[in-house]
Formats: sequence, C-alpha cells, structure tokens
Amino acid sequence: MRKIMKKPVFLVGFLLLAASLVFLVGYATGIPYLRDAEIGWIITTLIAGVMTLIVGYFNLYIEKKKTRSKVR
Repeated sequence: MRKIMKKPVFLVGFLLLAASLVFLVGYATGIPYLRDAEIGWIITTLIAGVMTLIVGYFNLYIEKKKTRSKVR
C-alpha cells in the first residue's frame, strides 16, 4: 500500500476506477441514491480511471527501463 501512496497517479486511477464501479453497481441494482447518476458519467469515469492506470504503469515501465540501462 505504501508503494501505491508514493505514486499519486496510481492512487487517482484506482480511486476513479473504484468510484465508477460503485456507481455502476448501484445503477444496475437500482439503489435510489446511486440510480440518479447518469450512465454516461459512469462510463466516462471508468474510461478515465483505466487510462490513468495505463499511463501510470507505462511511466513506471519507462522509469524501470531507464534505471536498468544506467546500471549496465
């Protein structure tokens, strides 16, 4: 968990993903408070979370690749 907290991009990505999944489940089950959310915003938040995580993992891969090349 501490490794995730050091990378705010991952934290934001996971929060967006979790929020969209909670609202999607609430929308699908018909919970009154969550049912008021529009499906377009839920899908937009889901896509934003996935894109944020992809960018975060790509940057992590690039950083590790740079450190490996410096060690050699």
